Amino acid sequence: MENLTKPGKVPEVGKTRPLNGHAVPDLSAIEAEEERLKADLVRIESQKLAIEDRKRQAQEAERSRQIAERDSLLEDAQDFRAQARQATAEDEKKTLYGFAADSERQARDLDRQLGLATTDQPAPPKAWFEQHHRLMLAFQLLGVVVAMWVAYNAFTDLHNTIQTVNQGLAFDKQMQPYDLTSVQKFAYEKFVQLTDLPIALLLLLLVVPMVGFYVLPFVQTGKDFYREFFDELTPWQRSKLATCFILGFLLLAALSHLVKP
Repeated sequence: MENLTKPGKVPEVGKTRPLNGHAVPDLSAIEAEEERLKADLVRIESQKLAIEDRKRQAQEAERSRQIAERDSLLEDAQDFRAQARQATAEDEKKTLYGFAADSERQARDLDRQLGLATTDQPAPPKAWFEQHHRLMLAFQLLGVVVAMWVAYNAFTDLHNTIQTVNQGLAFDKQMQPYDLTSVQKFAYEKFVQLTDLPIALLLLLLVVPMVGFYVLPFVQTGKDFYREFFDELTPWQRSKLATCFILGFLLLAALSHLVKP
């Protein structure tokens, strides 16, 4: 005799089960789907971190390459300037200076890309005496005249003081103050000292005119001392040259005291 009831069918995963005539989702199927999604999310997050790490490494490598390129451009600019200082032909000198300026411009562009210099640095404002050099020269001359006037007044005051003190002293104990004759001798020494320089320049123009044209500032030539002093000498070389000039003028001032009127 057959059973009146049939054994119940186990629902397949992912399918619905009838309950009171309604389709109800299988809970185990939902949980399995959730686990698969979680695994996919973990895998995606791991891939995302790996991609970000490779991207960061690539950015660091690119930044290092750009920094190395910037440093190489700056070294090239220094080399070009060094070659330009040693070049004798004016066209070659200008070309090398142009190469140096182009290398420095490319280095500045890389600095902006790297965020090291977002904008070009503005040139520092010039000092007042650089903007009004003619007025500054007038003030310098006025200062020299005032200093000479003060020194002369002090000289005459001391002379009068010594004369007053001598009136109360014996002849053999009296002091011998400087007088106008001494001032005349001093003025003569300075006159000789100031006239030596133009005479030396005149002799320079007569004997070796090319050197005279190179030194004189009012003779405009392709090469001159004043232009190369700022454009081609390093700060250390300018310091040494300025020191030599100062010592030379001090020697000239010392030798001028040997002049006898």
